[in-house]
Amino acid sequence: MGRTNPLNAKVKEVAGCSTTAHINERLLAEAKLLLTHTDWPIADIADRLGFEYTSYFTSFFKKHTATTPLAFRRAPLAVAMVLSCLPLTGRANSG
Repeated sequence: MGRTNPLNAKVKEVAGCSTTAHINERLLAEAKLLLTHTDWPIADIADRLGFEYTSYFTSFFKKHTATTPLAFRRAPLAVAMVLSCLPLTGRANSG
């Protein structure tokens, strides 16, 4: 098709995923931290993360986590932390 953008190529080389996927992962990690460790309204979190509309943030979050920001926040803290820290494939048992 065309040449790969040098920045995109470098991100893929270093992070192992596309620039878009890397940005989405970072946004989700920050969103999960804010939802877990603050009592900020969802709208404030959406704004802080650069979403123009809260509904866009909610759709983005649900698309990538299969739950809404509010449901994630209401989940027991232990569950929320597990969801925010574990990769989707889980972790190998080291012991």
